[in-house]
Amino acid sequence: MSIPIEVLEAELLSLSQADRSRLVDKLLVSLGHDPAWEEAWANEADRRERRLAAGPPAVAGW
Repeated sequence: MSIPIEVLEAELLSLSQADRSRLVDKLLVSLGHDPAWEEAWANEADRRERRLAAGPPAVAGW
């Protein structure tokens, strides 16, 4: 017998944030992964981190 999605959703949302986070990680892993997609997002994260570390761009004339 399967649990209605609304009941399951309510139960899951009643979990602690840490437990929900752990569950999300497990669900994402269960969906599989695309190495090219993961590499693209890792590159984007690195690019954004470098941009933040560099600080705001200089404004000419100020």
